[in-house]
Amino acid sequence: MDMSSEDFGAVLGELIVPTPLSDIFEARYPQNENDRWWFTTRMHCAGFFVSKPVQVDACDKRNKHLLIASKTWRGMKRPEMYLWILEALGLQEEAKALSDLMHAELDKGECDLNTLVEIAKGVFNWDKVEKAARKEFDRLVNESPMSHRPI
Repeated sequence: MDMSSEDFGAVLGELIVPTPLSDIFEARYPQNENDRWWFTTRMHCAGFFVSKPVQVDACDKRNKHLLIASKTWRGMKRPEMYLWILEALGLQEEAKALSDLMHAELDKGECDLNTLVEIAKGVFNWDKVEKAARKEFDRLVNESPMSHRPI
C-alpha cells in the first residue's frame, strides 16, 4: 500500500538531523523572501505533504491521487526539497549525487529552477525514499507513547 502524503509529511516533520548539502544549496540559492512562509526546508517539505489532503478536500475530489505521497512529490517546485528529503532520510549517496549534479548545472551559467527540479526528479528514486520513510515511521510509532493509526 502506498504511503499517504499526510503520513509522509508527518515523518518529515519529525526529522531533525543535519542536512549540510541542502543547507549549502539553500544558502547559495535562497527562495525570494516574499514567497516564503516557512523558516526551514524541513518545515517546507513537511507542510507541502501534510497540506495536500486539505487542498484536495477543499478543491476537487478528482485530485484524490494527490493523497498518495508517491504522486505528491512530483509537484515539488524547489530543488532543495528533493535534496533535503534524501539527506534527512539518510540516503546520503543519492543526496550527494543530486547535489553534485545540481551544482555542476549551476556552475555552467544560466540555469533555471525548473531544470534543477527535472534533474532532481531523475535522481529521486521514490521506492528508496518511501522505504526509508516507512522505516522512520515505524521507529516513530515504536518510540511514541501515543498510539497512531496503521500506515
